[in-house]
Amino acid sequence: KEAKGSLNKALKDDVEAALNIANFKSFKDSMLSRPLREWYLRQQELLKLLPPTRDDEKKEEEKK
Repeated sequence: KEAKGSLNKALKDDVEAALNIANFKSFKDSMLSRPLREWYLRQQELLKLLPPTRDDEKKEEEKK
């Protein structure tokens, strides 16, 4: 489980870095071109298959 959580974090960080998501106040996939949006949505589907670690889940909840 820990390995899947590590993969989730690594993939999420890579996707966010590739799209510079941190530079947007609010990010929506509709802001992307069609090819980028399709790629982004595929990555999101992969992330759903790799559950985050409990620490990552807590951090996401704190952001909200």
